[in-house]
Amino acid sequence: MRHDAEISIQESKGMNGIYPCLECGRDTSHSVQSIVNSNHFEGLAQFWDHYLTVRCNGCGTVSFCHVSKCSEEEDYDERGQPILVQHKTHYPGFPETWQSQIEHFVEVSRIQELESFQPNRPLDTARLTQMLAELNRSYESHSFLSCIFLIRAILDHVPPIFGLGSFAEIANNYAGGGKSFRESMQHLGNSSRKIADSYLHTRIRPKESLPTKTQVEFRADIDVLVGEVIRILRAKP
Repeated sequence: MRHDAEISIQESKGMNGIYPCLECGRDTSHSVQSIVNSNHFEGLAQFWDHYLTVRCNGCGTVSFCHVSKCSEEEDYDERGQPILVQHKTHYPGFPETWQSQIEHFVEVSRIQELESFQPNRPLDTARLTQMLAELNRSYESHSFLSCIFLIRAILDHVPPIFGLGSFAEIANNYAGGGKSFRESMQHLGNSSRKIADSYLHTRIRPKESLPTKTQVEFRADIDVLVGEVIRILRAKP
């Protein structure tokens, strides 16, 4: 760190993010424990460095992350707005081969965007974000009973975002996403609910069957749902 850099300590209470956890072996939701910010100039270029202490919300492992940005490195987000490129280094090191082997149920970028919404909005996305992160962990560990239960919980949780009272209303009456959105939601609601009910409401029997990866394969429909949730929340102040 340069000796002439401007240093500041940032309040991190309530902040969360997706970071790799060496103990869990995958990206998980972390709470940010502390942030030290540094910025300096080299010629006309300005550099920002953020030194974070983060704690995995799953296993509790504490680790450190360095996020850096430069005023000369610009990219564009999915809306075409200019953003600064972020470089992230994690300590202890997270093996790159692990990340390439991870098969997420929900894209991490979706969870990160949900986490970026301010907590003082009329609707708090904290529980939805946590359920999506836990859905990823369950899917990655082949805990398919947990997957189907979480999918059902997510469907019951999101209707107020659409201004509706039930997921059935989203599937049948919501016009904001068009015909293809409704068809995707009808498949998600009808099929996933029947599978979840078969495991939730059936008592123990002499012989049992367990859900497989194929039974919980609603990744495309969930992505469509979460994408529409993000679109709606972006439009709200």
